[in-house]
Amino acid sequence: KTSFYSGSLPSGQTTSSITVVAKVLLPNGTTINSTATTINIGGVAGSVSIGESTKIESSADNTYYQLPMSVLVADSNGSPMANTTVNLSTWPLHYSTGSSCTVGATFKAEDANENLILNAGEDGSIARVSNSSFAAIPLLSAVNFVNSSGTVVSAIPASITGIPNGILNPINSAAGSVPTTVTTDVNGVASFKYTYLKSNALWTVVRFRASTLVQGTEARSETVFRLSGAEADMKPCYLPNSPYNSIVNIQ
Repeated sequence: KTSFYSGSLPSGQTTSSITVVAKVLLPNGTTINSTATTINIGGVAGSVSIGESTKIESSADNTYYQLPMSVLVADSNGSPMANTTVNLSTWPLHYSTGSSCTVGATFKAEDANENLILNAGEDGSIARVSNSSFAAIPLLSAVNFVNSSGTVVSAIPASITGIPNGILNPINSAAGSVPTTVTTDVNGVASFKYTYLKSNALWTVVRFRASTLVQGTEARSETVFRLSGAEADMKPCYLPNSPYNSIVNIQ
């Protein structure tokens, strides 16, 4: 019998597989080797994944939503990592114009370097992205808007310009809030609630990140999604119009 003592890294992070071979030395001086056996070393966080609930909750005063979410941490073997600290963050990547619960056009957030400072050239900057994939698209592509009779019209505008207003749009709190850290349970899962104001639902596209330390490096997952509204608030529409209609001039 013998014992194997691993180093500090799980087998999934080493440059080559970890194998053990037994060698027998016979009296005549020849040797016999066993079949190589691979050893998987776990017990260290390998990755973190993100999950969202299919339902959102409304506050008692109907001013904000809470979206139940979970993160799951597994080691290199896919086993759950309990008592693991996961760092959470959220950021507003894009904002949308629109009214009557209908998204019009979507634009990149003005704070391009995400430093919370209104730098030169950011106020009133304008760049279009797709309403669904959030990939960059031409500025003068079709945009949905609601006319005076309440009909949704899709047309290519003659011009779209940004209107400077002295602040960064959207402000970082438009993305809502999440706990700074959560700790996983015996299943490797940590559950929490993502909180955001109803006035920012539909009109804000956020980036949510979850990260944990993996032997001195960082395992990170992120997802980009539009803050949703509850069906009860959208059919019929009780949500306010986009707060960004006043900073985008669409003609």
